[in-house]
Amino acid sequence: SENDIVGMPFELVLNGGEPDYLKNSDDAFDPIKDFSETFNALAQFDFQIGEHVLTSITGYSSFDYENSFDIEAAGPSHLVTFGAEDFSQVSQELRLLSPTGGTLEYIVGAYFSNEESDIFRRSTTDLPFTPARPESITQRWYDQETDVISLFGQATWNINERWRLTGGLRWTDTGKDAHLERNFIGFAPGALRTPIDASQDDSDWDPSVNLTFDLTDEVMLYAAYAQGSKGGGFNGASSNLTAANYEYAPEKSENYELGMKYHSAVTYLNVVLFNTEYEDLQKSALDLNLGAGGGFVTSNAAEARSKGVELEAGWAATDWLDLTGSLAYLNAEYISYPGAKCPVGFPGFNLPNCATDIAGYPLTNAPDWTGSLIANINQPLSEKLTLIGGLTATYQDDILFQPSYNPLEVQESYWLLNARIGLAGADSRWSAVFLVKNLADENYSSLIYETFPLWLPNPARDRVHLPGRPRTYTLQLRYNF
Repeated sequence: SENDIVGMPFELVLNGGEPDYLKNSDDAFDPIKDFSETFNALAQFDFQIGEHVLTSITGYSSFDYENSFDIEAAGPSHLVTFGAEDFSQVSQELRLLSPTGGTLEYIVGAYFSNEESDIFRRSTTDLPFTPARPESITQRWYDQETDVISLFGQATWNINERWRLTGGLRWTDTGKDAHLERNFIGFAPGALRTPIDASQDDSDWDPSVNLTFDLTDEVMLYAAYAQGSKGGGFNGASSNLTAANYEYAPEKSENYELGMKYHSAVTYLNVVLFNTEYEDLQKSALDLNLGAGGGFVTSNAAEARSKGVELEAGWAATDWLDLTGSLAYLNAEYISYPGAKCPVGFPGFNLPNCATDIAGYPLTNAPDWTGSLIANINQPLSEKLTLIGGLTATYQDDILFQPSYNPLEVQESYWLLNARIGLAGADSRWSAVFLVKNLADENYSSLIYETFPLWLPNPARDRVHLPGRPRTYTLQLRYNF
């Protein structure tokens, strides 16, 4: 796949106003662009060994990326960052599956992957009202290699016709080696030239257990517990970080679920209550360091909790019409986060080094309510032709983008409507579909952040918005062979 975009839709909005959804930045230093090329290949082999099945999955993935971005999103440009990345991954998985339908069913396996990533970043700064141009250039070269080895197993004990107990265990070892080189020319406060070499090696055991009970032939109840882990890492191609704050720690989680699933010939209803507790939650925040080029920096929040309820329902209204819907409520907040940047309204919040514990504050990018309504049609027109289509309405509640907790960085709730209509072969071997996304051309922002304030009229209220995609049209052709 290849993606090539000329220009970027970021927009500077002054004095707390609303975006006009018109691009107003320029390309003074580097043509503003976003280009990526990806290649993915997978080979799967299934071998029958007696009553067992041995599965081998070999994967290869590569990713090439170039991006030039005007951080202030306003012309004339004063700070443009250029980035390029070359990524590749090779993976191998082996799984052995036991016979099914007996008292004991199980699966065991192993996974290995090797990843290599080479990243280059350049930030060019041109301060206004000065004769020199540009005033500074910072450059960073970052290389990382990651090796992952994992062993896993899961077994289900079919206690009787209605009770089942499933247990699983995964061991994962992740090793990362990283090297950073950097330099700068001209006026670049905060930028460093010191190279950094760093390594991490994390090993984790992640158990899970699930108990299910078939109350009736149509109703199933379950309770589940699982531990999860995410490896630590490095803040990559940064100009101003030192060895002390270059790394972030692994993240751990514990998840509890209670659920019910109801299925009949024409309807289904799924309900789940969940509570997830995080330790050393990895969070990203924007670092507005002008001379060093700025950027997002990842750190760890000590403890956080995410809990809520999810509902999903469906109804086969007719032979040709299916209706589905979902609704979710989420309550996500920090339990402990000492050293976080002071939120808006906190005494001294506008001072550069103000830090406090934001326990009790909500997590960013975690709307309270989300939901969807979907109608799909599948109507045979003849023995060889079928009419297919559908409407999808999705809802998202107010969403807070940045940890400053500034009301100017909140996107209010909105609905999006997508539609599709097309024809398909009765044997599903081919289809031709016309899709319209954001049918009502709803205006909304998918990201809001503050920007460098040195030359803005009112930096306390000026923000950069990334408008969501407007109405778009796609013609999709598929053939299965």
